[in-house]
Amino acid sequence: MNKILTTRSQLRYTLESGRRVIFEPLIVCVVAWDPATAVRTTLTVNNTVATNTGIWDAGFTSQGVTSDHPQSTGKYYFEITYNAASSSSFTGLGIGVGPQGGTVDDFNSNEAPDGVVLYGGPSWQVFANAHYDSSASLVSLGGTNGAGDTIGCAVDLVNHKVWFMVVAGPDYYPAGGWNSNGGSWNPATNLGGTTITSGSKLIFGTFNDGDATETLKINTNGPFLGVVPAGFIGWPC
Repeated sequence: MNKILTTRSQLRYTLESGRRVIFEPLIVCVVAWDPATAVRTTLTVNNTVATNTGIWDAGFTSQGVTSDHPQSTGKYYFEITYNAASSSSFTGLGIGVGPQGGTVDDFNSNEAPDGVVLYGGPSWQVFANAHYDSSASLVSLGGTNGAGDTIGCAVDLVNHKVWFMVVAGPDYYPAGGWNSNGGSWNPATNLGGTTITSGSKLIFGTFNDGDATETLKINTNGPFLGVVPAGFIGWPC
């Protein structure tokens, strides 16, 4: 958990002894990347930005990080922004949700057991429980590897489904809707979605290449670039 002090204009105050004012900073809990899980990845900006160290091998060695604060029920939304120096180079980007206690290796090898992973563009493929979900792949309007894109993720731990959408950036495809299904998939009404298993889940962010300019910025409490589906909230502490 990250505890972030707010600005002075947001401070709570109490009056004591007439005119004496004591300012007390409000503590805001923000779900972020968990330093204890970071492998070949460095964390900055209150652990909200993960950077690839560029140390990689073709054997899918661990390279990534998971969030703190697992959840086992409820409906949640979060966004991850991917950046890299080049939008055309190969990328090993992978984001999604997986089991508490799972490893980054699980997400770097097209497996995602007990979870789901969206791999970067231009193919934007989705794997869940060691299977490729062809119905969930995203259409890449910009045809890039995802650099500059913000991906929204809706996670329904009641009905055990997950949806993805590029909500901003070069590959934003407004007509595509969730998982580029033209509006026929909708988390708010439980339409479509990739099925996952039940159990306690965390947010995963992975790299699988040697590009040390890559970053993954997690946003769990807003403001968001995409529209949060009705009935969903930011991933809580």
